[in-house]
Amino acid sequence: MQLIPDEFKATKESPFANDRLSRRAQVGGLCEIIRAVDGHAVVSIDGPWGSGKTAFVKMCAAQLEKQKVQVVDFNAWQESHTGNPLVDLVSAISEKTSTAVESAKRTLISLSWHIAEQATSGWVRRGALEDGESATFDPWKEAHTKVGELKKKLEEVASASEGKKAGQLVVLIDELDRCRPAYALELIETVRHLFAVKGVVVLLAINREELCHSIQSLYGTEFDTDRYLRRFIDLPCTLPPPTPRHLSVFTSGLLAALDLDTRFAAHGGIPDYSSVMLEKIAETAGHNLRDLQQAIHLASVAVHSKSLGSESRNGSWLTNQKAVALIILRAFDKAAYLNLAYRNGSAFAAVAAMNRAITEDPQTLADHSNRDRAHERIEVCLLAETFDRLSMTSPTRRDDADPEGFFVRGYVEAFAKEFGDSPDVQAIGEVRAGWIAEDTASMLLDPEASGRRIDELVGIIDLINYSPAGA
Repeated sequence: MQLIPDEFKATKESPFANDRLSRRAQVGGLCEIIRAVDGHAVVSIDGPWGSGKTAFVKMCAAQLEKQKVQVVDFNAWQESHTGNPLVDLVSAISEKTSTAVESAKRTLISLSWHIAEQATSGWVRRGALEDGESATFDPWKEAHTKVGELKKKLEEVASASEGKKAGQLVVLIDELDRCRPAYALELIETVRHLFAVKGVVVLLAINREELCHSIQSLYGTEFDTDRYLRRFIDLPCTLPPPTPRHLSVFTSGLLAALDLDTRFAAHGGIPDYSSVMLEKIAETAGHNLRDLQQAIHLASVAVHSKSLGSESRNGSWLTNQKAVALIILRAFDKAAYLNLAYRNGSAFAAVAAMNRAITEDPQTLADHSNRDRAHERIEVCLLAETFDRLSMTSPTRRDDADPEGFFVRGYVEAFAKEFGDSPDVQAIGEVRAGWIAEDTASMLLDPEASGRRIDELVGIIDLINYSPAGA
């Protein structure tokens, strides 16, 4: 059982071999913009946490290298070895650029350390100016000179490129989101002021919203963060969200990497909705690709466990979907999941809470022309045991309590409690309840629908500390 897919890779021989979100056009366009820059520029690519920025930047690096551009990729989180952004970044450039400029690279490192040391040494003694010490500002003058020398050496390193875009060095900086706020901001300021050199283009992969929070944590909530960032970034770009088709390709790739594609495949004409159910996570506001990835990892643990993996293929399809439905409920509303899992609340209440997390407009849940089968299947899986307990599929055991009517009333009551107890909401709930009741009964009437009970799955799912960004 492989828990984690292989790390995303992009090579200059084949930059887009693993491009599951079909971002080739955007990567190619950004690379052309970068190559067209004459002089210096700072470009940003903005995307929320878990949106695929790292894969995007890696493909940019590979594409630029394929086009003979000199590229240095810098992981700000993993490569912050000294704690000083200037030293860390210059050291990475020295390590990853051409050997043709060894003397310039050695000088770069020496200069970066000198500037860093001077910046923290306390140049001006209090009262020195009144005492007439003429050498008071000599360290400042020396540092100013060293900055000029550093810029010249950077330009020398950039000019060593002899490819189609001679004289250009592209520095790609990723994982700023994970850095300490002070380090991230100092790195951006360093790039703006000390890397303003002809031939040097910097691409920052950022989560603008989180970066603004970092700035405000240092300067106060009233600080104008947008105006501040505009001073440092010449060309802001935004990573487009994936389309539903590309999201499906992304999901299929993850399932294959974790050996879930066969497990979730249709069998004997019986569809397995597990993969499209999982995609609801990335499609719902407040969640992202990384949440989807984590959910698929959790599904892998659940269905590959010894007890579940021993089921026959015919009996596993409902178990798959029940496990996935619980994972999705946990992602959208952990309290509702816990209440359902440990019988502190009804399945109807859990489903209603999940529906509210997916949409705040109940009308969409009763639109027959645009029914979402994956969404409905999640509800069916969560309510199957309630349906079975009411004996709807065993007419010989029915009593006079009208189990089907009881099911619909329970659904509508929870629906109205979540969305508002108005006649319109109740009518919408009744329409939705009818669909869910019909589908649940059909599923349980299938002789192969013998999946595990929810309480058997909970113990496995609860072992994994899965906390989506939107939860």
